[in-house]
Amino acid sequence: MLRASPYAWTSQYLTGFFFSYGVYLPFWAMWFKHMGMSESQIGVLIGLGLITRPVSNLVLPRIVHKAEQLIPALRCMSFISLLVVLLHLAVSSSFWGLAAVTILFNLVYAPLVPLSDSLANHYQRRGLLDYGRTRLWGSVAFVIGSWVVGFSSERFGEAAIPWVAVLGLLLTLLFSLRRPQTPPQSSAEIGARPSLLRFLKRGDVWLFIVLVALLQGSHAALYAFASNYWNSVGISDAWVSTLWNIGVVFEILIFIFAKRLFANWSVASMMRLAAVAVAVRWSLMGVVESLPLFALAQSLHSITFAVAHLAAIRHIQSQIDSEQVAWQSLYNALALGLFMGLLSMGLGPIVESMGSAAFFIMASFSVPALLLTFKLGAEPKTASEQ
Repeated sequence: MLRASPYAWTSQYLTGFFFSYGVYLPFWAMWFKHMGMSESQIGVLIGLGLITRPVSNLVLPRIVHKAEQLIPALRCMSFISLLVVLLHLAVSSSFWGLAAVTILFNLVYAPLVPLSDSLANHYQRRGLLDYGRTRLWGSVAFVIGSWVVGFSSERFGEAAIPWVAVLGLLLTLLFSLRRPQTPPQSSAEIGARPSLLRFLKRGDVWLFIVLVALLQGSHAALYAFASNYWNSVGISDAWVSTLWNIGVVFEILIFIFAKRLFANWSVASMMRLAAVAVAVRWSLMGVVESLPLFALAQSLHSITFAVAHLAAIRHIQSQIDSEQVAWQSLYNALALGLFMGLLSMGLGPIVESMGSAAFFIMASFSVPALLLTFKLGAEPKTASEQ
């Protein structure tokens, strides 16, 4: 079996996964609309998927809390995800069928994010890779995936969308089958599995969860409705994919230069910057209908998502070894899953009746987020970067 360095294994796995995510995130709502779903039904379907993610992500630390379990889990979940995305095609004309398969898909697809991030964190702590430079290949693949699906849907129609997702998941599975030259291995002091109930009683945990939920949850209107909204004001599918990719290109630049830009920043300062960008980005999205200004708003993804994400990863990496998968899972389950899912479901009727006003709701999250950054407190600054 082919072997790969930790950097090659992790970055190439992320390449396959984020190629598929570049299809799923921007274009799945468009495929739902192509299959005859209303905006409210799309909001429910996207929301169901996001709300489902906490189930698997909260169970994850009970099953996978040792480093050597990460790669087998990634292989298994990648294979099942490929099968389930094909199942969408069998139920594509039924709302309830799509609801059921959406739940199933997110149960197996969602854990790929905390598992792959936990693997990257593990290798970084051993000095075998740099998180930012590894993760940027996922962002590059996201750009490629969304461009491929954008131009495919322009040429062949929205029916092509799930087939491009299948291609991405097949690549993900193939990349996962190689053996790393340095297998992940838990430290001797890994300890027992963390108790999530005891974990969730900690004030520092909830402060982190609420803060990142506000920052990352502000993207709910973008993920669930922006593609259809841009279509409604005359933006073509190809330009929709370009707008998504503008955000990701700027995200890539942050990942490349993060070590230089934020080496001396605290987690709280990075999140404070993200909170200010949340206010600016979503206010702009709420008032403009111009392609250049949409592009300007998308460039702020480098801060509203990437800087906030790097700050969250840095905070997680500062925790003790045995708790890191738990922190990572809660970040994905509650902040990126449950909270964003509830928002997506609630925003559906608002989008139907008020259109772009939904973005002003997202902008309002910046106020409590900014206040919470001051409660996060001062912490040691580090020259190491994700």
